[in-house]
Amino acid sequence: MNKIILTAFLFSIITANIYSQFVPTSGPSGAGYIYCIYTTGSTVYAGTQNGGVFKTTNNGDNWAQINNGMGLQTVNTISGLNNTILAGTVNGLYRSTDAGANWTQVNNGIFYNVSALTLNGTDFYLGISFGYIYKSSNNGINWSLFTTAVIGEITSILFHNGYIYAAASSSGVYASSNNGANWSFESTQGHLLKVLYPTGNVIRLGSSNGGKRNTNSLGGWVQDIPWINYVLGYASVGNYIIAGMSNGMFWSSNNGTTWNDPITGYLSGVYVFSMAQNSEYVFAGTTQIYRRPISDFTGLSTINNNVPKDFTLSQNYPNPFNPGTYIKFNLPVSSNVTINVFNGVGQLVKEFKTNDLMPGTYEYYFDAVSFSSGVYFYTLTAGKYQMTKKMILIK
Repeated sequence: MNKIILTAFLFSIITANIYSQFVPTSGPSGAGYIYCIYTTGSTVYAGTQNGGVFKTTNNGDNWAQINNGMGLQTVNTISGLNNTILAGTVNGLYRSTDAGANWTQVNNGIFYNVSALTLNGTDFYLGISFGYIYKSSNNGINWSLFTTAVIGEITSILFHNGYIYAAASSSGVYASSNNGANWSFESTQGHLLKVLYPTGNVIRLGSSNGGKRNTNSLGGWVQDIPWINYVLGYASVGNYIIAGMSNGMFWSSNNGTTWNDPITGYLSGVYVFSMAQNSEYVFAGTTQIYRRPISDFTGLSTINNNVPKDFTLSQNYPNPFNPGTYIKFNLPVSSNVTINVFNGVGQLVKEFKTNDLMPGTYEYYFDAVSFSSGVYFYTLTAGKYQMTKKMILIK
């Protein structure tokens, strides 16, 4: 009996360790660096250095190489809308209408290195190495010249809060507030630029001079991440922001107010070329793709997707607790969910929010390591449903 208990205990420790860090998926392998990652649901596409495109439909448990009609291209960027997938390569643009099973080259003038792709509404935009931006309003079939105002290779295009931004590799960032009719420009002093990424009202810029941020839409880039490594990708979950860099992952747990070196749970000492996320995982591309559950950052995990009859909020367990406890709840319909925790005098001490949770059973982990002993109350708000229960922290 003691051996069984010890085995179960060790298994729980090993399992907790596995699912609290970035772990490798089953691929892609043998295709060089992963230059880009695109997610749609649990389907993930990976653009590689010398192996074309790989695809998984189960978040990386299994991968397949999907290059029919494309060959072993170097793929810089991938975007999509429904079953239409676009891949920007060093030899131009490729298009698939069957989720990547077959590819055809778009032969209407875009034969150059396609270095950026993005979707705004139902319109695709792409940037090439000569600084031109093209636009397509019919799922990538036809393209028209959008602007020639940008100088330098375009590595990222971002639509955010009514502005269009374009990162031009070694010159700087362009911004337009009138749909590309006029552009402002801010030099980044020759530092190579890789990615523009929004976090709330802050735009972050990955460069060879570390990470930069901007809260002024037409200028004012300031140093964000202090380490001078090449920032190649970002992901964000709740208050966490993760920067994939040329020396691993640097991370913040307070929306970028302060940044931390890689520690256990984050990749260290490797080139992280790309990052992406879906509702279940954060993904990172090196020479293969790593993943880490979203629940590690939010505390929220899915128990099952069975549709319950009613909204319910369960009593937390364990209770009393130290230092953390689980709060379980049911959603019969898709809902925006808020969990608020109050101390004994009614002060809000913790707030968790998430949008568009699907019907099912969920569990939220409340970490009270920084709180003092006492009585606390937790309230679940989901649509018009609201329920409050009491819990006790004993240290």
